[in-house]
Amino acid sequence: MKILFTGLLLLISTASFSQDRHKVYFESSDGCEVEMEKANFGTNLTIRKGEDVFYMFDYMYDLSFVNFSYCHQDSVEINYTQESFGTEVMFSCNEHNNDYGVTKGYIKLNLDRSGNPIDIQVDGQKRAIGGFGWWKQEVLVECLGLKKVQ
Repeated sequence: MKILFTGLLLLISTASFSQDRHKVYFESSDGCEVEMEKANFGTNLTIRKGEDVFYMFDYMYDLSFVNFSYCHQDSVEINYTQESFGTEVMFSCNEHNNDYGVTKGYIKLNLDRSGNPIDIQVDGQKRAIGGFGWWKQEVLVECLGLKKVQ
């Protein structure tokens, strides 16, 4: 039942992300390119860094939900603080079983007052050998000092 509900929630959130899209592009001096796509209820960020790094995730405008493949929705901890420059948010999870295997990870975002990304850090790890071995680093990307592309 929990899997069915989670699947339905993801389907609804994906449908809501697909309406009235607005794209904005950012880049940093360290080679990151970020495409931010805003829709009715949330934001999709697509990160490219060099030829080998590509990662994508969604989050709701109110920061109550993130679609992050290394954290099953029931395992996500969300912490954020509002500062004068904007919002700093951390979506994270400890080691747990999800549909992808035994995983852990985090997304750390610094957003300006308009909700545009300033800094993005993504760390996604999966246990090797059936969930009992060492941790395999599958995603590790850091984009600092993002500026809007004109």
